[in-house]
Amino acid sequence: MQATPDEPEDTAAPWHASEHAALHSALARLDALVDWERRDRSAGMRVDVEPARDLLARLGDPQRGRPLVHVAGTKGKGSTLVWCEAALRVLGRRTALFTSPHVETVTERLRIDGEPIDGAAFACGLEAALVARDDAIREGTAAEDASWFDLVIAGSAAAAHASGAEVWLVEVGLGGRLDSTNAFDSTVAGVTSIELEHTAVLGDSRPAIAREKAGIARAGRALVVGLEPDDPAGRAIAEVAREVGAEVRWSPPRGADLDGRNRAVARALLGELEAALGSSGAVAALDALAQAPRLPGRLEWWRTPAGTRVLLDGAHVPESLALVLAELERALAPAEPVVAVFSCARDKRRNELLKVLGQGAETVIGTTLPRHGAGGLDEADAPAPATALARALDRAAESGGAVLVTGSLHLIGPARAHLVSIGAAPCSPSSPTSS
Repeated sequence: MQATPDEPEDTAAPWHASEHAALHSALARLDALVDWERRDRSAGMRVDVEPARDLLARLGDPQRGRPLVHVAGTKGKGSTLVWCEAALRVLGRRTALFTSPHVETVTERLRIDGEPIDGAAFACGLEAALVARDDAIREGTAAEDASWFDLVIAGSAAAAHASGAEVWLVEVGLGGRLDSTNAFDSTVAGVTSIELEHTAVLGDSRPAIAREKAGIARAGRALVVGLEPDDPAGRAIAEVAREVGAEVRWSPPRGADLDGRNRAVARALLGELEAALGSSGAVAALDALAQAPRLPGRLEWWRTPAGTRVLLDGAHVPESLALVLAELERALAPAEPVVAVFSCARDKRRNELLKVLGQGAETVIGTTLPRHGAGGLDEADAPAPATALARALDRAAESGGAVLVTGSLHLIGPARAHLVSIGAAPCSPSSPTSS
């Protein structure tokens, strides 16, 4: 069966004009395929690893022979891998970090040595994957049904191989067991957290979702779990590990600090990677780090020329949003008001998200998602993201408060673009609120 055409790309979130022309050409072909990141995911979503496996095999399995860390979870998986990346780079190891989604430019999805891959190099990988799909169509094999994400993962693997990266760090896209990234064979795997999300695809309970995410476990390999052993979701993960012969290593959350939680899981992952490779130094390098670089939209702080601080975080489940609000509270002065800009996709727990947001924000301004078209408060009347953020900044300036943009990573690109346009700049959480 051929992939059906996807919905057209929203012109409110175009690819950057600075990207290489060859990359535009490859993306134009990709955008004709089904892209579930830009659709409301449902029980009708195709979940199957075989197309990705077929693509990788046709590319010569570029992932083979590389130490690989594979991480799933509701929250924190990308940030956990950035901690791993930073520690490995201190040791001089060449790294390839696969993350999703991107917030502004597709090259964010593959970082080589801590920086987004060059557009021309990424285009070469994507073109190779597209050729592999063409061959599969002619021969009637699994990759004829490859989705947008399948091809991006395969193309990223080809590009990472060409770059000479030594250690691969891979973030699961959705779930785990049937995610395209599960075509990779990991050296060590991890699950950061489990909350209700994508229930039509993954299951309607935390244990059911945990079993899907634990599907990245490998026989005889370590599986680091960022949950308490007696958590029902943790028990479900342990059951899957026993079924496949993986070895569970617990790294339960300690405190409400998100960075601390992610760092602890990263430390456990690096320890298991060292044990598997017979190497040392990565854990010590992590312990010596003051801070890891941020991925866009993960506890990302900005400050406007007027001194207003803005926190960008794509938290999309209530539990994660509560942790983000706790981080925001720690960074702000007592009684400093918060103005929130919010939207989420239709398959998210919107009412619960708004309830949590209402406990920490004085004002909530609903907006639209540029890719999903789902409104945060009133879909018919909600302003575009840039307009909503401009209103929030005006209100925060009047009240001496801060702004939070949250609910989806798909909001972060338009928010960052607007902040740049008004002369705002990234800052640390402790930056003063006035210039």
